[in-house]
Amino acid sequence: MKYRKLASGFVAAAMAVGVFATPFGEALPVIRESVAVNAGAEVYGDFEYSVSGDTAEITKYKGSASTLVIPSEIDGKTVTGIGRMAFASCTTLTDVTIPDSVTSIGDWAFSDCDAIVNVKIPDTVTYLGEYAFRSCSSLKSVHIPKGIKTIEMRAFLSCSSLESLTIPENITSIGLGAFSLCKKLTDVTIPGNVKTVGEGAFSNCTELLNVTISDGVTSIGKSAFASCYLLKSITIADSVTSIGDDAFYWCSNLTSVKLPKNLGKINSYTFRFCKGLTDISIPNGVTSIDRCSFMGCEALTKVIIPKSVTVIDESAFYGCKTLTDVTIPEGVTTIGEDAFCGCTALLSVKIPKSVTAIGSHAFGYNESYTKTAGFKVYCYKNSAGEKYANDNGFICETVSVTTIDAVTGFDADKVTSGSATLKWDKVSGADGYAVELYTGGKWNEVFRTSDSSVTSCTVGSLKGNSTYSLRIRAFAGTAYSDYTRLAVKTKLAGVTGLKAQGVTATAVKLDWARNAGATGYIIEQYKGGKWTQIAVTKNNYTLTFTVKGLAECTPYSFRVKAYKNDGGKTNYSDYVTVKASTLLGTVKNAKVTLVTGSWITLEWAKNDKATGYSIEQYKGGKWTVIATTKNNTTLKFTVKGLKNDTTYSFRIRTYKTAGASNVYSDYVRIAGKTRIPNVATFTGSAVSASAVKLDWSKNDKATGYVIERYKGGKWTAITTTKNNTTLTFTVKGLAKGTNYSFRIKSFRKTGSTTEFSEYASVKVKTAE
Repeated sequence: MKYRKLASGFVAAAMAVGVFATPFGEALPVIRESVAVNAGAEVYGDFEYSVSGDTAEITKYKGSASTLVIPSEIDGKTVTGIGRMAFASCTTLTDVTIPDSVTSIGDWAFSDCDAIVNVKIPDTVTYLGEYAFRSCSSLKSVHIPKGIKTIEMRAFLSCSSLESLTIPENITSIGLGAFSLCKKLTDVTIPGNVKTVGEGAFSNCTELLNVTISDGVTSIGKSAFASCYLLKSITIADSVTSIGDDAFYWCSNLTSVKLPKNLGKINSYTFRFCKGLTDISIPNGVTSIDRCSFMGCEALTKVIIPKSVTVIDESAFYGCKTLTDVTIPEGVTTIGEDAFCGCTALLSVKIPKSVTAIGSHAFGYNESYTKTAGFKVYCYKNSAGEKYANDNGFICETVSVTTIDAVTGFDADKVTSGSATLKWDKVSGADGYAVELYTGGKWNEVFRTSDSSVTSCTVGSLKGNSTYSLRIRAFAGTAYSDYTRLAVKTKLAGVTGLKAQGVTATAVKLDWARNAGATGYIIEQYKGGKWTQIAVTKNNYTLTFTVKGLAECTPYSFRVKAYKNDGGKTNYSDYVTVKASTLLGTVKNAKVTLVTGSWITLEWAKNDKATGYSIEQYKGGKWTVIATTKNNTTLKFTVKGLKNDTTYSFRIRTYKTAGASNVYSDYVRIAGKTRIPNVATFTGSAVSASAVKLDWSKNDKATGYVIERYKGGKWTAITTTKNNTTLTFTVKGLAKGTNYSFRIKSFRKTGSTTEFSEYASVKVKTAE
């Protein structure tokens, strides 16, 4: 009865305060007063501002513009701040642009600017103050700056026209009442980077329909979504470990909710007056269902309470009028006063032996404390349930104690560094099995099945090289067997960060992260149809190994496991496997085979593994592909259009096409130099019947010249000048009226090196 009065009083109080009441019992002030000019304030047009060094902060706007672009600079000072209440109650403003120079928007800065529709907030802002846009009732959308981490207290309180909201990934917390009374919001997604959703953050968002709380969020504050009357669905990630009091109070359209598996308790009033809630899944791990947590959930028909719960507090399910079925597990010790009072459709309850205290009117009464006709209590003899039934005059039907055999064959079937797969024999007459793990100084249930044919389970999230205690018991109804215990030692933690890469055509390098708990590592290679050990390290800080003597461009498989020597025994981790291929072999015998003044010919040996070859030239400050062969049989390429007397750099690599991509070898570099230039002109003329005269132009880059004559089927040098100024030569002793062929090449001598140009040729006939 007392809680029905409490609820009525709360509603009356809320109606009296009206739309400007927060869910925290305080009335919001309406700001309409002017702000006095600070002593010493500077004035710039309609702005008052203060100066600090080379920066300025706007402290007051006195204008009446509807569209306003806030200046980025005033009198040579960079505007970096908008001060406290600087634009408060500027009711003519509709559009505001804040410059990129601003880094701080102070508390109450734009509060009660009820005509603002659009405001452009730059990402340079790193602080957005409390109440900054409070009661900007025409504001339809807002850009949350990427520079801030916290949406401060009531920053957008009562922005009643706000229709859309995107919370960026830089935000880590949403402050108290930040978006309370934003009545046009319909959908909200809270990203995983947000760790805490503050008290009343979205309370009284009366048109909010859908909420998604992403993985990464850990805490939902008190009254966070209170009085979101139209909220139909909410997705809460398992990362959430705490949901505050009244978090979903009076979300009357909420029909179902899946609570996160890591939740420790259901706090007071969490789902009070969620009148549309038809079912609720309370996760195993919850230990307490606090007072009034589901009070007034009139559509709730069935509740299954997990075995982890030990306390059902007072009025926890008060007034759940359509609740017909509730399962209270063995393990609950306390059921508080009025816990199921007013659950008028609940006609019976089974109270387990573990319950030692039951408060007044816990079951079998309506809200006026009138008994439910025919209410029956199923209980055990000499138990708290029997006493409650007898004290309240309810039908009491005692439950016989069932005995059940202990589980046999309980053993570890497979153990890794992070898990243990357990097996056991089927127990005749059992309904199922419960497995518990001893962690954190207590036994915790980690597996439960109500299928007696299931005789195995896997327990995960274990630490490597650690011994764990587990126990199992069978159950039939509420009866349990004695425990059967087992100790399991996990394997050493496996190698992490294992990578393999080809480093040459015949070697692969393996790298991995250090395992501080290991003595060393064992490396194996798959060859000849089996795994073969190729190396064992004797310490845990050798973290690399190069496998040599491999075949070119060939895939290989390797695996590594850690080992630990401990008291004469060796514990091993699981293997970690990795694959890698050796590199394609480089080009062999690459060389320059022919040069002219404008050509360089490159040649190389065939690579049978390659698809083709890529040739590059260094020019313009970078390497440029100048040719790619489409086969591995093209073994020559001539680079043309070069300058004479110039050194060029080239590089060649092989490639192999694998699917849609190419695998490349390392480069092989070669350099070639074009020939020096030859004489520009070379002419011949007959001077007699037995002599011809040869003339040529001077070559400034030459040391001298070599002149050759074609005779006897070959070219033969007939003279070499010792300077580059001798530009004529007479060939004598020739036959009358006969054609002769001559050629000339320039040469340049530098130290012991002699360079030659190409030849220039001429034909001359002696006189008749």
